[in-house]
Amino acid sequence: MSLALPQASNAPVRALLDKCRALTQAPCALAFSGGTDSALLLYLLVACAQDKTQVLPLTATTPLQSQSDLQAAQALCARLGLTLQQVPVNPLPKMAHNPPTRCYQCKHHLMQSLITHAKAQGCQVLVDGTNGDDIHCYRPGLQALQELKVISPLAQAQITKAQVRALLDEVGLQAFNRPSVPCLATRFAYGMELNANLIAAVGKAERQLQAWGFTQLRLRVHPGSVARLEVPIAELNAVLTHRLEIIALIKATGLNYVTLDVEGLRSGSMDELL
Repeated sequence: MSLALPQASNAPVRALLDKCRALTQAPCALAFSGGTDSALLLYLLVACAQDKTQVLPLTATTPLQSQSDLQAAQALCARLGLTLQQVPVNPLPKMAHNPPTRCYQCKHHLMQSLITHAKAQGCQVLVDGTNGDDIHCYRPGLQALQELKVISPLAQAQITKAQVRALLDEVGLQAFNRPSVPCLATRFAYGMELNANLIAAVGKAERQLQAWGFTQLRLRVHPGSVARLEVPIAELNAVLTHRLEIIALIKATGLNYVTLDVEGLRSGSMDELL
């Protein structure tokens, strides 16, 4: 199957395409989460490769992973004629008390596991989907990428999240409009013990809320068995309209108190106190 490349309309896109062509001169592995950034990279790597078997998509299956991302990853690999290789990884013992450095500990463990798997499959290079916006945020995991020499073509070409979505749209991938789904550990206040059962329950509750029509949301958990629900400002009234069902859903996770954050959905709200 021949894949159309996006127009090399500006310097960042040209740099990205050049990087993808260079990476596929030898077998390379991609840390493929199924999110928008890694979806674009997988498509471009396959489109640039003379032989798509040079590209090995790997996903780390963990208790912190969104099931929707895994399903999206499997679907895109199937469309591109690739087999997604799943690498089971459990980072929870490394970050059980959820410290502010959680992201570093988790990312280092995940990427080291993927690198080991990739090398066993003949790939000496691991690529990931860190984008140009990520390097300006509080992301301790970036240090792990640097230490392990993981290559981030989007960040190197200074491709922003908005550009990622535009490029996905240009090449006809529906992933361009998928909302971001950060790791489920981000739902828990720093210092709280990370419990696999509660993590799974929070993820299940979020999927149900999405099934009820909420476009994006975060179900944050705070000490004292407190849930703080973040939704876009435009959907605050919908929470109040369906508050009894939402209360019942969230309390079924084992949390006792349900609150609505009237400041609305925002990325990284747990980092605001750091």
